[in-house]
Amino acid sequence: MKIVILSFAMVLLVHCTLNIKECSAQWEPDVRLTNNPYESILSMNNAWCVASADANVHVVWEDRRDENPEIYYKRSLDNGTTWSQDIRLTNNTSNSQYPAIAVCGSSVHVVWRDFRDGNAEVYYKRSLDNGTTWSEDINLNNNPNHVEYPSIAVSGSNVHVVWMDYRDESFPSHGEIYYKGSLDNGSTWGADTRLTNDPEVSWYPSIAASLSNVHVSWYDMRDGNSEIYYKHSLDNGINWSQDFKLTNNNNDSYCPSIAVSGSNVHLIWRDSRDGNDEIYYNRSLDNGSSWGTDTRLTDQGAESWLPSIAVSGECVHLVWMDRRNSGDEEIYYKHSLDNGSTWGSDIRLTDTIRLSSTPSIAVSGSYAHVVWEDQRHSNNYGEIYYKRNPSANSNVLIFNHNGLNKTIQDNQSTYDTITVTYDRFTGYIADVNVLIDTVLHTNVADLELYLMHQGLIDTVVYLIEGNGENMIGMILDDGASTPVLNGTAPFTGSYKPVKPLSQFVNLDPTGNWILRVYDKTAGNTGTLKAWGLEVNVSGFPLGIHNFNVIPDKYTLLQNHPNPFSRTTVISWQLPVGSRQLTAGCHVTLKVFDFMGKEIRTLIDGEMMPGDHQVTFDASGLPSGIYFYRLQADGVLETRKMIVLK
Repeated sequence: MKIVILSFAMVLLVHCTLNIKECSAQWEPDVRLTNNPYESILSMNNAWCVASADANVHVVWEDRRDENPEIYYKRSLDNGTTWSQDIRLTNNTSNSQYPAIAVCGSSVHVVWRDFRDGNAEVYYKRSLDNGTTWSEDINLNNNPNHVEYPSIAVSGSNVHVVWMDYRDESFPSHGEIYYKGSLDNGSTWGADTRLTNDPEVSWYPSIAASLSNVHVSWYDMRDGNSEIYYKHSLDNGINWSQDFKLTNNNNDSYCPSIAVSGSNVHLIWRDSRDGNDEIYYNRSLDNGSSWGTDTRLTDQGAESWLPSIAVSGECVHLVWMDRRNSGDEEIYYKHSLDNGSTWGSDIRLTDTIRLSSTPSIAVSGSYAHVVWEDQRHSNNYGEIYYKRNPSANSNVLIFNHNGLNKTIQDNQSTYDTITVTYDRFTGYIADVNVLIDTVLHTNVADLELYLMHQGLIDTVVYLIEGNGENMIGMILDDGASTPVLNGTAPFTGSYKPVKPLSQFVNLDPTGNWILRVYDKTAGNTGTLKAWGLEVNVSGFPLGIHNFNVIPDKYTLLQNHPNPFSRTTVISWQLPVGSRQLTAGCHVTLKVFDFMGKEIRTLIDGEMMPGDHQVTFDASGLPSGIYFYRLQADGVLETRKMIVLK
């Protein structure tokens, strides 16, 4: 069998059966995590109740099945596919409320408000084995006054906690924001640090951390109305900046949620400057030293509130509670793939007749994980629900047309079109693969398959030999090790086309992608059942770089040599700066095969800032396409390498 690939600059459509369908990366169905006749509650102060690292997802909530509120936990070790039983983390006769969770590697950290000492205190516990076993509860405050709304962040072995504290004024007249940190993974803790000092109340603190940099935001009444304030520490909470007022309008701004990746700090909040509550966003690209202008993210004339944000690299994700659907509270989502410069459209995640509220989001690898409180089963009691998007945090998106069952007509062209209009695309095509799954055809030597986009045509299949022209799970990939000229029908697996698909590189990925199946001989039958695309999007055209960017970000370099037969060198950079030289972060570097199965862990531990490299020995691996993935401090990068023997 022989396959020839040709390229043309004009598109001629004749004898076509055209099916146009819009495709996008999909959120999967809702999953009910709790099921008991009592209320299960997520925190209302924008503290994260979900955290993820690698394939591990951790969830905490307040639960009233034991008469008084207790803190419960459950986990998934396979990216939300299956879940453990509920695990009760607290067990006392007083109330335990407002939980928050953070994770780094296999270390899971939880804080909450607890009344066991007669007044509300911040309590903490941890697991160092991915949630299998847990430490004893630790009282972080031990003062006779009242606390509320704890929030937690972790970077490597540095654990940071903030909360609202009434020790300086009588409850409930006004509270201040306090901080406490641990530099040894929660084993010992520093003293309480007062972060605010003004005559009015400071509410709902949110915290994020990257290396030695700690970022805190809250809303504050010192100006007569609620405004968003911010401060940071560049030395793990030892010294703090002055308070920065980030909003300045005559209406209220409240409920901030903050996230950080490297030196990029992202902040969202609820804002009433437009007459109703909308979600607003701002960012800093220099570790909080300066900030951009406020950006309005919602504009539907209905209340949008309780936002939660997560970030990985340049991918920024947020969820919130929204009343645009006839006053019903539903969960919505949107995201940016270019560090907050542009944003996709609002995506409705829930569609129930009762309340969906208090969402929380986490990202890890290519997955986005969302939990929320849902009352679809009762008017009075909420349950914890979960859903995921396996490709939300990736520039590699997969589009499939399944169940087509289109007849391939004699001497005619059969067409199917994938219209890519999903506005998360803000860049250029860096790579494209074609999945032909499935074409069934009885004859030999008469099918031609073409891929067309933006005025270009690529002949992806041209068969002249073989036992039938069946393609079942065939992937056309420029990086495949087996040339398609060497293949025989039925085609399954990855093949390198004769003419590369790289002709589409640097084009706009949006618009129509057309698959043309041409049957040039009469007297046979065939069916197009399914096909799809894998599109990798880059923020810049390949070969064009931004040389004005300060080299203070995480970078995973292309391995060399590539392709290789036995060994190759993988290099990466961790941020370098004078304030970061004494702080490391937890780094994992893993190798996966083409199907996503983990092959080897090359690095798993703490590393200092700077340039690093490791030699990967593929002696025991067969030829093929592999991926290596770097994850450090919430940033994730993946590259492709080829073993060719």
